[in-house]
Amino acid sequence: MILTGLLTLLLLVIGGGYFIGRAAVREVAVARLQSDFVASVTHELRTPITAMRQLSELLATGRVAGAEDRDEYHRALVRESERLHRLVEGLLTFGRMEAGADYLRFEPLDPAQFFKAVIDEFHREETAPGHHVELQAEQGIPQVHADREALACVLWNLLDNAVKYSPECPTVWASVACEDAHVVFRVRDRGMGIPVREQRKIFEKFVRGAAARNAGIRGVGVGLSMAQLIIAAHHGKIRVESRLGEGSVFTVLLPAYKNIPQDQSSPDEVRHG
Repeated sequence: MILTGLLTLLLLVIGGGYFIGRAAVREVAVARLQSDFVASVTHELRTPITAMRQLSELLATGRVAGAEDRDEYHRALVRESERLHRLVEGLLTFGRMEAGADYLRFEPLDPAQFFKAVIDEFHREETAPGHHVELQAEQGIPQVHADREALACVLWNLLDNAVKYSPECPTVWASVACEDAHVVFRVRDRGMGIPVREQRKIFEKFVRGAAARNAGIRGVGVGLSMAQLIIAAHHGKIRVESRLGEGSVFTVLLPAYKNIPQDQSSPDEVRHG
């Protein structure tokens, strides 16, 4: 009887130690991810701020060769301020979505026209110098019921990632089609690809692939996590197919307008969370 009690106590101690150890390892991993996130955000903020400061000083002190250079500096200031605005807004949106405190304003959208508008803006802001996005759109695609700004944020993020992770290939392929009562947006690149073991983790907050970190590719690790939250709020799905060294395909599936859930049938504000 005493021996049985001692064995039971020993098992409890061992089991408790195991779970405590697992919890400690998990906490260390989370702390490391948060630390990496803060470092990444700091770097991402510093880059446009430094560029804006340098350009502003050149313009303010008159150290400009001529009108052509002055115009180019002004265009660069606009680009960097837009980059900074997009980064800050993305972080704020992610925080609101996680807290369940973001309002989505649903409206009918033409998928092909909408995706083309996002791609045109992507090209205009010159976030991808030397890269080009090719869009293929089916005819007669049904509308989607979506929040214009939120969906644009998702698609922009996928385009930006495709460019960042395929520096050697100047073309990114985008498409929009209707498949099985869903409107399907795809973004494909021929970049470095994502290992199978990382393909689920990249949708977790603060997580970035090892290849991206090793290559020094910019990013803060919240874009795909935010995209997943936004698409889930649209009753859709986002997934990835990738092979290391061959590139990646990100797919967003949204229900066609005529097949949307009942609680998403009004263009009024809808609270997420």
